[in-house]
Amino acid sequence: MRRKVVSNLAIAAVVSMAATTTQAAVWNGGDGTYQTAGNWTPSGVPNTAGGEDITINDGNVNYVAGGDFVLRSTATIGGTGRFYQTGGNAWMQIGTGGAGATINVNTGGTFESGSAGNVRFGDNGAATSATLNVNGGAVTIANGFEFNRGTINVNSGSLTFNSGNLNVSGSNGVYVNGGLLDLGLSTGETKISSLTATIEVNGGTLRTRLFGLGDAVGAITVPFSAGRIEVGSSYEGVFSNAPTDYINFTGPATGVYYITGGTTSSANTIIGDGRLRYEGTAYSVANGWQVTEVSGGVEIRSLFAAEAAVPEPASIGLLGVAAMGLLARRRKA
Repeated sequence: MRRKVVSNLAIAAVVSMAATTTQAAVWNGGDGTYQTAGNWTPSGVPNTAGGEDITINDGNVNYVAGGDFVLRSTATIGGTGRFYQTGGNAWMQIGTGGAGATINVNTGGTFESGSAGNVRFGDNGAATSATLNVNGGAVTIANGFEFNRGTINVNSGSLTFNSGNLNVSGSNGVYVNGGLLDLGLSTGETKISSLTATIEVNGGTLRTRLFGLGDAVGAITVPFSAGRIEVGSSYEGVFSNAPTDYINFTGPATGVYYITGGTTSSANTIIGDGRLRYEGTAYSVANGWQVTEVSGGVEIRSLFAAEAAVPEPASIGLLGVAAMGLLARRRKA
């Protein structure tokens, strides 16, 4: 009798779970309007404001603005899928109003804000976060971007801000691990306005006219372990009201800092001002940096990256002993 009761309870639990699981709406493929029910499986306009996930793997999906596009769920775009807005400047609300949201733009996928007047990303008032993962696809923000609460991961592919500005505040984070984060070299400004906010470049390329640091009390740093940072010639790329703010070469420190239109003099200025440091320490050009004028500008590399790549003498000796031991074993065999 006890086994039968337990069995019935288990069946009831499974049925309950199935009833509460929301099935993702999948775009049927081809070009069409987002608001056309028959373009989706299951049939119906997705209730993304109510938590319904959407998947687009093929075709051009046109959201015709009749009101804000609200996402409080997960949108996954890949294959040859494309999502874009036309028909008005209604906003995109991503992860606002009490529930978080995630956008995954995978290889081949495209997400474009199009005619949206602004993209509101996360919600401070409702304490909900948004996440954008660029995993080989292409994301374009055409106009405003209100970064309230959340995380942006550029792992591969591209994220382009045509408006040129990205303000990272609060405890928000932007991580460039590969691909391209492009704010433009003529108008773009990458700004950190909070000591708890983070921008890290661990690979790929971050392109911006300048870093507008110094809006918070205390030192603001941009960890830079690998990849490339490309800046405009204005202020050598780092404009700050506080002399303690800097780009921090960390870890393997193999990154390249490139000043468009820059010269050796430009590089000496930014290094001399302590705007580039290695592991938090400012070094002179002679003691810490390799400066190379190239076509169109100047590149700055950390000399410590080259040192890290060379094994210590003791390590070389151990490797030699290990190799000799391996040869001896093979001869015996």
